[in-house]
Amino acid sequence: GYTNKSIIAPGANTIFVRTFANKIDITIEPSTRQKYNVYKPFLETKVTSAIIDRFLYDANLKLTDENAADLLLEGELINYLRQPLKYSDAKDIEEYRLNITVNFTLKDLRTDKIILQQKNFTADTTYFVTGKSAKTEEAAIDVLVEDLARRLASRITHQW
Repeated sequence: GYTNKSIIAPGANTIFVRTFANKIDITIEPSTRQKYNVYKPFLETKVTSAIIDRFLYDANLKLTDENAADLLLEGELINYLRQPLKYSDAKDIEEYRLNITVNFTLKDLRTDKIILQQKNFTADTTYFVTGKSAKTEEAAIDVLVEDLARRLASRITHQW
C-alpha cells in the first residue's frame, strides 16, 4: 500500500540534506565517450537544491537541520557528460544527451548506521539545440537535476 514514510528507514520522519560535493575530475584523460570531462560551476548546488525541493514536494520526509534530523543524506557529484546524439546532414550537432552521476550515502543518525550507500547513481536527459524544440544546455540541466532528484528521493523512500 501507499505510505508517506521511508520504507528503508522505518520510523524516520526527518532528513537533513548536506550540500553535495563536486568531485568531477577534469584532469582524467579523454575517452572515446567524451573528448573531455565537463566541469559545470555550481552544478552541485543545483543538485542539492533539486533534492531538497523534491523532498519538500513529495513530503515523505520533513526537512530539518542536522541536529534534529533522523536521517542524513550526503553525496558527491562525480561526473557530468554532454554527448552529441544527432547530427544534421551538414554534420552540425542537433541533439545532445546529458548524463549526471552521483554517489550518495544515507545515514540513520538515531543509530549512527549507514542504511543506504549508492555508487554511480545516474540520470540523463536529451535536448535539441536547433528547431522548435530547441533549448539551452542550462534549461536541459534543470530537467536533468530534477530527474536525478526524483529518482534519488524515490530510491530513499521506496524499497526496490
